[in-house]
Amino acid sequence: MEWCSPEYKMPLAYETGNWDGKRSDKIVVEDDIERTIIARLYEGTMDGHKFKDWVDETGDVIDREIVRWLKLPTE
Repeated sequence: MEWCSPEYKMPLAYETGNWDGKRSDKIVVEDDIERTIIARLYEGTMDGHKFKDWVDETGDVIDREIVRWLKLPTE
């Protein structure tokens, strides 16, 4: 498994549902204070503005800079 920098590569947000935009699979992210968090990337357009939000498992937007991310292994 290899860590990715969001500066160069973002996870694929493809899933649609009862939320705005699309979301990625669950991934592991690390923020700028070295916290490791299970999250998803949500992206889309709302009111004419594009957004990309990292959201943790509780549904809260992560308010720190994400410095790297990693795909979770699949079974």
